[in-house]
Amino acid sequence: MSRLFPSRPLFSDAEHALSALDFVAIVGPTASGKSALALALAESIGAEIVSCDSQHVYRRLDIGTAKPTLDDRVRVPHHLIDVCSPTEQLSAGDFVRMADAALADIRHRGKRAVVVGGTGLWLRALVFGMIEVPESSPEVRERLERALEAEGKAALFERLRAIDPIAAERIDAHNSVRVVRALELFELTGERPSALWERHAFRTPRHHARTFGLSPPRERLYARIDARTRQMFDTGLLDEARALLDEGLGNAAALQRAIGYPQALAHLAGELSLEAAIETTARATRRYAKRQWTWFKAERQVEWLDAHELAPALDELVQRLATPTRRA
Repeated sequence: MSRLFPSRPLFSDAEHALSALDFVAIVGPTASGKSALALALAESIGAEIVSCDSQHVYRRLDIGTAKPTLDDRVRVPHHLIDVCSPTEQLSAGDFVRMADAALADIRHRGKRAVVVGGTGLWLRALVFGMIEVPESSPEVRERLERALEAEGKAALFERLRAIDPIAAERIDAHNSVRVVRALELFELTGERPSALWERHAFRTPRHHARTFGLSPPRERLYARIDARTRQMFDTGLLDEARALLDEGLGNAAALQRAIGYPQALAHLAGELSLEAAIETTARATRRYAKRQWTWFKAERQVEWLDAHELAPALDELVQRLATPTRRA
C-alpha cells in the first residue's frame, strides 16, 4: 500500500465502522483540499463519490468551477456531475432526490459512498431532509422580483441584512434567487430564515453519516484561492466563457452565479482588464469561502480535522472513523 494511506490494521477498523454508515461526507471551504481528500479516501476503500456542489451539476462549466478532471473520474466513479444544462435550475429538493437515487444505486452494488462538496444547504437537506417552510407565494415572489429589478441586487441584499444578519453572512449577495427566497420566507412566516435553519439542525437524520471538515488557516486558504484563480485564467477559462457566449449562454443563470464566469465575460467585453478580472474573481472566491466556513462551523455534526495536507488529513480521517464519534 502506498505510504499515502494509513496502516492496514487501522484501515480494517475504519472499514468495519464504514459498514454501519450510509456515507462519509467531506466538507469545507473552496480550495481547502476536500476534493483531493475525498478522492484519496474513495480510492483507498473502493468507494464512489457523490458530488454535493451546486456548480458541478452544470454541463460545460468546467474550468471555472474546478470540476473533477476526467482522470479523477476514471480513478473513482463520480455522481451528480454534468447532470443539467446551464439554463436549468437545480434546487436542494432536486439534489436530494438525485443523491438518494445515487446512494441507493451505490449501496445496491455493494459499494461505499463518499459525499463531497461545499454546498452546505444541500448537504443539510440530504442528511436531515428538507426544511418545512411554506410553499412559494406567487404574489410575494412577484413583488420581490419587481423590487429586485427596480432597486438592484445590492439593495435587496441590504434589506435581508437588516432583517437577518446571520442569513446574510451565509448567502452570496449576488445570488438573487436565495436572497429573494430568504426575504419571502421572512414575509410568509414572520421568522428570520436563520432561526428556521437553526431549528432544522435538530431534526433526526434521515441518513446515517459522519461528516468531516477541512479548514486550513485563512492565510494559507487565501493563497491557494489566489493561485487557483490565476491558474484557471491561464488554462482556458476565457476560452470556456467565450464558447458559452458564442452559444448564446452568456446570460444563463448558472453562468451568472458561478464565480469567475461573469468576470471572464466582463473581460471579453472590454469592461475589465485581465488582471482586474483575475483579482475580482479571487476576491469574490475569498468571500465565498468565508461564507462556507461560517455555514459549516455552525453545523454541529461536522468533525473538524486538525491536519490540512492530504496525507496527514487522510491518516487522521481514518483514525477518526476507527474510533467513536468525536465532536469538535
